[in-house]
Formats: sequence, structure tokens, C-alpha cells
Amino acid sequence: MILVGGCGDDGDEPVPKDKAEAASKSALLLLTDFPEGWTSLPPATVGRPHPFDKDLPEDCLLLDLSENKESVAQSKSSPFVNDPESVTSYAAAYAEEEKAHARITGLRDAVNVCREPLKEWLRRFAEEISGENLTLNIRDFSLEEMPFSSFGEESLALRTTIAVDGVERPTSVTTDLIVFRVGNVIAGLDYTTSDREADRALEERLMAIIEERTRQSAESLK
Repeated sequence: MILVGGCGDDGDEPVPKDKAEAASKSALLLLTDFPEGWTSLPPATVGRPHPFDKDLPEDCLLLDLSENKESVAQSKSSPFVNDPESVTSYAAAYAEEEKAHARITGLRDAVNVCREPLKEWLRRFAEEISGENLTLNIRDFSLEEMPFSSFGEESLALRTTIAVDGVERPTSVTTDLIVFRVGNVIAGLDYTTSDREADRALEERLMAIIEERTRQSAESLK
């Protein structure tokens, strides 16, 4: 979807910004965490214009795991790909546990608020990019919480599925958004694939790696 914004004010932070940046970066996935056959792409530019339409409710930006405006520092990994699958990991360090908790709560609340606005945005986007030689139709869209193993002190797993007609054959694109909190650090990943579900075993193994690194990151900020 997924799912890059700036950080919070540079006032008197209980967590020094340089330590927060180091903590968030150290929680991210590396290419060596993936099975053979996966590669990494150049990282996306942090601070890029947000792809979502201004007509979307502001809460919908929370569905982008790289949107952490209240954080002291945030980091995003390179995209890792093994066509048709791709994975990106994220982490953010907050000044207080309450703010990190609020980020996950806001993400959960955004599910019901954003389901219909996102569906309409996707429909308009498909119309805008359709031309004489291509007509896209969003046949179906879903955004739901999904069952998943628990990580950290609290966690949340969401799945978005977009069914599209108008390409060479009907296509379904699925993105899993999984995020958790340890202390005042949140981390997670998005896992996107087409015409199949994500590899659950790999997903859980990658999340376990991120969790271990995030615990170390949170400890470094104490």
C-alpha cells in the first residue's frame, strides 16, 4: 500500500535524536535476512510527496508505516524483491511509550475510517491512468485486520487486497501491513505480492528478526 513523512519537533527530547536515528536504523531488515533469490532495490527517498489524494481523510495516512510524524526519528529499509513479492521494513523511535502506543492505536482506528475513501480513491486513480490502450477497473477492494502471531508488547496486522481487471489477465494485489511496539520503538513491515498470498512462514521469520533487533534498539534508548 502501502504505506514518508517528517519527524516531530526538535525540542527538548528525552531521547537524543542521534540515538533515536541509530536505534530505528538498527531495527531494519537486511538482504542477508532473506532466502536465496531475493534482491534489494535502491531505497525510496524519505520525504517524497505523499501519493495519496488530498481528499482522503488525514487518518488514512496512518496506513503508511513510514508516516510517523510524532517520532523523534524514523527509518525505512530498501525494498527487497523476489518477483512477484516485495518487502519493506520500517522503524520509528518515540520520545515516550504513550506516543508509540498511540501510533498503533491510530492505525487500528484508521481501518474503518479509510476503507471506503481508499476504495473510491483507487477507483479514481484507475480512471486517471486508463487510456485508449488500457482500461483499468477496480473490481474489489478490502482492508481488514488479519490473524497473525503476536510480537512485541502490542502488535497489529492488516491485509489489503485489490482486485484489478484490464491488465493482461485479472490480477489481485495483496499487501500485509504488520507493526508492533517494544517500549518507545515501533517497527514492522509491508509484504506485497500478486495473485497469491504472502509466504506466511517467511513473514513470521522476518518479523521475529525485526522483533529481536527492535528489543535491542529499545534497550539502547534507556
